[in-house]
Amino acid sequence: MAETKVVTSDRNPKGAGRSGHNFIPYLKALQFYIYDIRSRQRRDIGRIGSVNAQVLFMDSRHRIWTSSDYGRLIRYDPERDRLETSPYILVML
Repeated sequence: MAETKVVTSDRNPKGAGRSGHNFIPYLKALQFYIYDIRSRQRRDIGRIGSVNAQVLFMDSRHRIWTSSDYGRLIRYDPERDRLETSPYILVML
């Protein structure tokens, strides 16, 4: 069974998703989902990679950060409502 990881926020960030609703981002298997608390709808935002991401971080602008299989940062920006991948590779020491 796939493990689910959840990050939550009790704030209503300006522009959180196109409707301005609170949301809960989460990973299940290899996909990134957004659950809209107000509408109770889940949306599949996209595939993260072939290996499950281990951590989600939320910054002060309510963007969600994780990493790809190849060490690139992946960010979900609620203002743009999409996943964005960094061109830079994080080096593991």
